[in-house]
Amino acid sequence: MMLETHNLSKNFGSIRAVQQMNLQIPEGSVFGILGPNGSGKSTTLGMVLGVVTPSEGSFSWFGKGDDHHVRREIGAILERPIFYPAFTAVQNLKVTAKIKGVGQERIDECLKLVGLFDRRHSKFKTYSLGMKQRLAIAAAMLPDPKVLILDEPTNGLDPTGIAEIRELIKDIARGGKTIVLASHLLDEVQKVCTEFCVLRSGKLIYQGPVSETGESLQRTTVDLAAGDQALDEVLKRIDLVESFTKMPDGHYRAEVAGECTAADLNKVLFDQGIVLSYLHTHRQSLEEKFLEILKNQA
Repeated sequence: MMLETHNLSKNFGSIRAVQQMNLQIPEGSVFGILGPNGSGKSTTLGMVLGVVTPSEGSFSWFGKGDDHHVRREIGAILERPIFYPAFTAVQNLKVTAKIKGVGQERIDECLKLVGLFDRRHSKFKTYSLGMKQRLAIAAAMLPDPKVLILDEPTNGLDPTGIAEIRELIKDIARGGKTIVLASHLLDEVQKVCTEFCVLRSGKLIYQGPVSETGESLQRTTVDLAAGDQALDEVLKRIDLVESFTKMPDGHYRAEVAGECTAADLNKVLFDQGIVLSYLHTHRQSLEEKFLEILKNQA
């Protein structure tokens, strides 16, 4: 495992910000940490990065525990990026390299990685919010870390900036890095993450692959240009359909059995004389799964 926590907890006076956190993050994954505001996401990241002291429990990076040598393998962005406004990207990264105690030979490579090489001599104050965030990621990547931690990496960005950061995260992951990101944008987590967990009131209440979010619920919505009553009668008697309802827009939403696909349902209905004008498979989104988890843990 890239990271394991064991009963990790943090109290701020009478407030229990994180409680008995037992988290496992696989190497090579893009791991999303989800939870409502105040759920303990940032506090958990602060503890595993050594900037917040745990009240109890422990954590281990790369199976080696936690010390300053291990932390040099970790790149992180926890807050809004801060650079010298009048410095160019190259100048700012030279300062960052000196602070981190690493060479400057990766500056051009990192700027190319985040798509800022052509603007490397532009001053930081001329950058958009998305460009500033990408420069922060370049700075975090200078030491060539094994894992990159991002806390709300798309916060405050417009749709274009969000899309740019999303693609950048994918590119970094394809390069073999493990990425851990905390975000409240569920759709973005679903698009980039391989695994995710859900925190609530400082507790870990769920962890699993993002791919499983669509396995627990599959519905097929069908619509006819004519013969709605005939469709109603057919859906009642075919074995592939476990239940169905008629939606306000006139479509039928049917929960189908087992491994049944839209093509299977279409064939059965066609054999029954029903020609569909609309056929769509709906799988459970991460947002639906997230809300379901919170509801079940209420």
